[in-house]
Amino acid sequence: SQPRHNDAAGRLEQYFENVGFYHLDSDPPGTAHLLSYGVYSCDMSCRYQARLGSEIIAKTIPTEQPFLDALRGMNLAVLGSPLTQPYIADDGSLEQVLENAVVYAPLDTPQDVRLRPISRQLGLITSEPTPNQAFDPNTYLFVAVNGELGYPVPWVFYNYITAHGGLEISGPPISVPYRHDAEHYRQNFENYSLEFAPAAPQDLQVQMVALGSDYQNQADL
Repeated sequence: SQPRHNDAAGRLEQYFENVGFYHLDSDPPGTAHLLSYGVYSCDMSCRYQARLGSEIIAKTIPTEQPFLDALRGMNLAVLGSPLTQPYIADDGSLEQVLENAVVYAPLDTPQDVRLRPISRQLGLITSEPTPNQAFDPNTYLFVAVNGELGYPVPWVFYNYITAHGGLEISGPPISVPYRHDAEHYRQNFENYSLEFAPAAPQDLQVQMVALGSDYQNQADL
């Protein structure tokens, strides 16, 4: 994480993969300590009290959700719960990472929400568009992206996209459908990825792929 001040504990904190450091407001400059992960993990089984000031404070900070009303109005609750607080992006927009996508809007109009095109940035599978090769129209809709070139989109995916804001929200396809594993097929779009599980109950066959944590890790948020 970035260094951040914990007002409740009166300390500056920073978290790494294996440890957390803190500096008390009352400490002299240049002083650092380790947060007491061991005591926190041992919990009630421990007889040892954490060093004063080093306690892990397991308090949930409410997450602001400035985009929530707009997303609900667009039937986009499927984008998932927020993984971060809203923050100012490099382009000056208000941005937030959700479980399945990254949303942003102008600072003063969060209702004008859009999705970041994160799929290529995260290295998802892509393929070159092709001419319409007489794909079975009962199974696929051909979506043109460059003149006569485009991608076949399974109707199960296209109907899902249409029900949740349309191609304006998903962005154009960037891959053909492909088998992800023994139980799932996927297709990647500019702003998110969809997964199809034929064996799942019908209302759960199509789901968004959880890309938010990958973006969060890549951006070090």
